[in-house]
Amino acid sequence: MADNTPKSKKGEMHAVPSITKDFLARILKKDLNSDLEVLNLDVTSALIPGENYGSCFSKITVLVESKEDLLKKGRLYVKSSEEKGLYNIHLVSKTMPTNAFFIDIFNSPVTFQKESDFYKQLVPAYESLCRKKGIPPVSFFPHCVYCSDGSDGNNAIILLEDLKSQGYANEDRQKGVSLPQAKMVLHELAWMHALSVALKLQEPQTYNELGPIVAKNFWHGQDRAKISYPMMTNMFDKIKENLQNVSGLPAGIMDKIEKSLKNDLSITVEPNPPREPYASIAHLDLWTNNIMFKCKEHTSEKVDCHPGCGVETFPFCLKLVDFQTTGIRSPVRDVLFFLYTSVPKAIRSKHLNEMLEFYCDEFRNALGMLGCQTEAKGVTLEWLNNEITENGAAIINQVLAMLLVVKADKSEKHAFSISEEELRSGESLNVTSDDYIDETVSAIDDFVSKGWF
Repeated sequence: MADNTPKSKKGEMHAVPSITKDFLARILKKDLNSDLEVLNLDVTSALIPGENYGSCFSKITVLVESKEDLLKKGRLYVKSSEEKGLYNIHLVSKTMPTNAFFIDIFNSPVTFQKESDFYKQLVPAYESLCRKKGIPPVSFFPHCVYCSDGSDGNNAIILLEDLKSQGYANEDRQKGVSLPQAKMVLHELAWMHALSVALKLQEPQTYNELGPIVAKNFWHGQDRAKISYPMMTNMFDKIKENLQNVSGLPAGIMDKIEKSLKNDLSITVEPNPPREPYASIAHLDLWTNNIMFKCKEHTSEKVDCHPGCGVETFPFCLKLVDFQTTGIRSPVRDVLFFLYTSVPKAIRSKHLNEMLEFYCDEFRNALGMLGCQTEAKGVTLEWLNNEITENGAAIINQVLAMLLVVKADKSEKHAFSISEEELRSGESLNVTSDDYIDETVSAIDDFVSKGWF
């Protein structure tokens, strides 16, 4: 890709990398292993008002001509055109935020590199491991056509298949997911965690090369504390303000949470490592906006789920997206964060134990299928509860902060038009619903009553 766009520098506005016909022709020829010509391309913003802060997204529609049948290449982003020999290609580009403040908040140079390396190195390692075990490759990652973190002299950009053009969609973040959808997520989470454990145990050299890259901590450190501490304390003040008139909360619980949060934010080094052998490369930001579902009833295409425990009978398949904040953590960090930010209280109150047991069964099954029988035997509900208790303080802090975002009033304002002061103060997170109070109180009650915090 021609290096003709301004490079990112701290403290200045950032240009979205230009996408040219020549660039797309080069990468599509490689990805499709076919000779083709790009005839036309259309690039439009894919940002949804009020729904994304950490990246810029563009929708890319490309018209190509090829003498080969590109539909036989197995790439679902290729669609037929009305004219023979012409094909429509549907992609999405992901680039860094467009102003310096957001880049500082999300530590974009680090998080963008993490996600680029996740697609470029870790996903292929997982696919290779599956092939060696005779298991179908995992299908819950979107196909990455091209990625660069900018270190190779090109612009930092990630190009993915456009999942929306294939019928995938996010659920409403304010409403959350259904029980079958929740189990589908837990099934895929179990496989993602099991793959990293199996890679660590069976191919330690590969894991030791890749793990530290995608798990690089972007939050802690002296420089990060100057940015994160004021923002998170303002968010907690917002939580206290929202809950000040709520009766029935456990005595002293808000002071305890505040102390825990400040202790967590004051850590300027890497947190203590999770307990082995189940420490996993975790997503660490898995909520409704980072999960896309496809209903099998609405497509004629073959839709497969990963093997195990009859999940193939579910009417959904899904893709997990946004791997900017991955880290080596206990797998329960993903499980509990998802359950308390994306599964409604009405479902959790009736099915929480069922969902936790389901995750245990799926994690155990996945480890066994990947050849980790000894480790699979240790995955029990007792183990899960001990892990939750060990990580409870960190999880509840993250959940309470995230519920401000999940339940925030929907805005017609683009994230990047929000002022720095609005974001620093928490004023942009305008939460007025009773549902927010119910979900927040439910999370606190559960963590206290179950001894998790």
